[in-house]
Amino acid sequence: MKQRFLVKVKYTKQLDNGAFKRVSELYLFDAESYTDCEAQVYEHLASVIRGEFIIMKMDRFDCEEFIDNGKKFFIVKQTYTDIDDREIKMKLLVASDNIEEARTSAALYSIAIKYTTLPEVNSIVETKILEYFTTQYATQEDEPTN
Repeated sequence: MKQRFLVKVKYTKQLDNGAFKRVSELYLFDAESYTDCEAQVYEHLASVIRGEFIIMKMDRFDCEEFIDNGKKFFIVKQTYTDIDDREIKMKLLVASDNIEEARTSAALYSIAIKYTTLPEVNSIVETKILEYFTTQYATQEDEPTN
């Protein structure tokens, strides 16, 4: 089953002025397990980061949905009321260019899933995630049969 993992990576980065600086950066990965995530980190970041890097931390990242509309990543926590007047809390990861676009994208998502009321936004926080590496996994139905 596909899960999301937030990975903190530490490496030496060359700055625009030519100086070197030790940095820690956050990346998000789709993976089936911690082992699969670690393999993907080495596969994807080896071409992006020159030299050695260390995985400092790897945690599951829980959110109901990912909405891709931009370059910055925001966590949007909302509350909805469903048709039975139950209050439903939802955490979305929204990639957008600014906080207002993130708010709009999250609201449009709520309309698309047909909740009866517009969401009440509890919080919108910009994250330090630099990139999200998604992976398409084949399901049993997609596998060829003999």
